[in-house]
Amino acid sequence: MIREFAIFIALGVLFALVITITFIPAVLSLLKVKKTAEEKKLENIVLIRFMDRLGSFVLRKEKLIILFATVIAIVAVLGIFRLKREVNMLEYFDKKHEIRTTEKMMQDKFGGSIPIQILVKGDIKNPFVLKEMMKIEKFLKTLPDVNDPQSIADLVCEMNDVMNDRYTIPETREGVANLWFFIEGQDILDQLVDSGASQAIIQTKLGTVDTKKIVTLVDKINAYLDKNVKNGLIEMSLDAVPLPQRKLIEKERIADITANIRMDIKGRFPDYAGSEDKFEDILYRDILEKNNQISASGILKIKEKINDFLLNNESDIELTSSKIVNKITHQISKNLKQGTLSAKKIAGILKSNINRRDILEEEYVELIGLTTESIEHIIDVWKKKDRVDILTVKIKGALPKQIQEDKKILKKIRDDLWSVNETMIALSGDEYSRIIINPESFTPIFTGLSMKQTGMSPIFKNLDEQIVKSQIQSLIIATFLVFILLAVQMKSIVGGLIGIIPIILTVLINFGVMAYSGLALDVCTVLIGSVAVGIGIDYSIHFLSRFKSEFKQNKTPLEALDKTLETTGVAILINAISVSTGFLVLLLGNLRPLRQFGWLMALTMLTSAWGAITVLPAVILVSHSGFIGRFNNFSNNMAVKIKAKIMKGRKKNEKN
Repeated sequence: MIREFAIFIALGVLFALVITITFIPAVLSLLKVKKTAEEKKLENIVLIRFMDRLGSFVLRKEKLIILFATVIAIVAVLGIFRLKREVNMLEYFDKKHEIRTTEKMMQDKFGGSIPIQILVKGDIKNPFVLKEMMKIEKFLKTLPDVNDPQSIADLVCEMNDVMNDRYTIPETREGVANLWFFIEGQDILDQLVDSGASQAIIQTKLGTVDTKKIVTLVDKINAYLDKNVKNGLIEMSLDAVPLPQRKLIEKERIADITANIRMDIKGRFPDYAGSEDKFEDILYRDILEKNNQISASGILKIKEKINDFLLNNESDIELTSSKIVNKITHQISKNLKQGTLSAKKIAGILKSNINRRDILEEEYVELIGLTTESIEHIIDVWKKKDRVDILTVKIKGALPKQIQEDKKILKKIRDDLWSVNETMIALSGDEYSRIIINPESFTPIFTGLSMKQTGMSPIFKNLDEQIVKSQIQSLIIATFLVFILLAVQMKSIVGGLIGIIPIILTVLINFGVMAYSGLALDVCTVLIGSVAVGIGIDYSIHFLSRFKSEFKQNKTPLEALDKTLETTGVAILINAISVSTGFLVLLLGNLRPLRQFGWLMALTMLTSAWGAITVLPAVILVSHSGFIGRFNNFSNNMAVKIKAKIMKGRKKNEKN
């Protein structure tokens, strides 16, 4: 858009030049309009007298003018550091506009309307890929103004919570596949994962339209993705890893678990600033020191579950006698408490309590084996639950009281801790090369994974960066080209430098006014600086050319300045007022940026004109610039005397 604006502005200026030097002179040659005496008198009274007084003031107070301009420039520069940027199109509308009020309602009631999306590429049905996705969601919940993150990993966790009472990703691919079966075919699935399950989206909503906040959030998300996402996963079993290396892997897993717990707490209690050290100590003792004995309540729960299993027609062997079942569960729980329970022991307990005559001989061994496996599964699941419950209580004790009473947080912590029971792990490439000493002795499974932030938020960030980049580049290039043009025209580098002073001052004042009035730099106001340079340089060129010409003829700076202000100065003033009035028409527009562009451009034109007819001659007179001519034997006292003489002569002519 900015490029197209520049092209058409350049074409417009070119067409205006052609018309000015061809069509307008032709028309003027055909029109023979004479000014009346009253018009001449009015011009003399209003414009020439004003310019005479202005010239006198410049000659007498040139140093004061330069000092005043310097102070303004310094104040403007200080204000530039307060200048904010805005790329959100909602700011184009007034606060009471329906679009703004609707967006406000979306933020307050539905978490916002601007999406944040993270594209995930990999095997989406792989449990470790889903776990990485869940980790990103936990992080997103800790960020301010980020609401309701969602992905396919959520659906898997929800289904697992319904089926197994834990909001986690299953440890195995088979476990994921079993749960995926229940969600497959749902409409929402098409919004979160592609048909081949090779790409997925993590999506959330932003509850703000503030560009600065959006840019900050985009940066935080990108930084987290770069630092914490395992781009490429190497899967392996902990059981196959030697003890020294296994301890290092466990430390990595403990760090992941504690990070997840902290993110869950931060997501619900943003002000939480507790350390993860206490959590890590608890997990170290449980995992590394194998301090994971089953509790008495856990044994009781297992006894109850086995009892229900055997009596409720769920087992492969049908038992109706509560006495026999109680005897079996009692013996199992006794061995479990002693830590001597095994599959062989369970089978022996079943055989010693079940009458073989009640079962066909050919089925007996098979049914005992199947029932043993089922009981083993029950014991394994509830041992893991008991272990997690014990850890949850310990973690709870390390939390502030307010958090201890929050049941939702305790449920999330319990779910985070479930991974202590898992034996399959996934390392990043860096972790694998750092921890595994002899990789040739393993046959790990490699899974590709990449995550990248996408959607509107990164676009806002890119626009924000481009605004600053475009503003800096355009001003530097435009100012440099103008300097070269002036230097060539004046045949002096000093002349080029002096000529761009009003332009630089104008640009600084423009940004200063924007900063102090709270206006943001956006796709409209970013154009003002370059346009100001392009239009405002006309005033400097006209003034310098006429002043240099008059100085050569009239010999004294006063007479040259006087004549320049009466002619070119009047034209500059009229042009500035005309152009400013044209830009002020934009105040009638409905869009805020256009209105801001209009009055800022009007201010810029007037400021540029002021700089050309006051600051520019003041700098020339103080510096006695050689590109204008020789300033020998000229002083302010002499200037005042000459000025008084000229004014006296004019008053005499007016009376006549």
